[in-house]
Amino acid sequence: MPKSSPQEDNVIGRHVRRQLNRRYVDCSKVQVRVSYGVVYLTGEMRKPRGFQGTLKDELEIIRNILLHIQGIKEIADHDLRLVE
Repeated sequence: MPKSSPQEDNVIGRHVRRQLNRRYVDCSKVQVRVSYGVVYLTGEMRKPRGFQGTLKDELEIIRNILLHIQGIKEIADHDLRLVE
């Protein structure tokens, strides 16, 4: 399996941040780090006022979107806090 380069990881990181910014939930306190195609999400995802869904469901949607980005091999989000 070929490993991704630091430049490819930087491109993946920009794509991930762009997708997070498109979501209705507050991802402003989510940190993104990419290493060898593995995306690490840490920090906090917050539920904005008036949001009808759950953050757990929204995170699952985000994971599915991110896994379709070329070069992403895995998403590690176990250090991401969901603040309802």
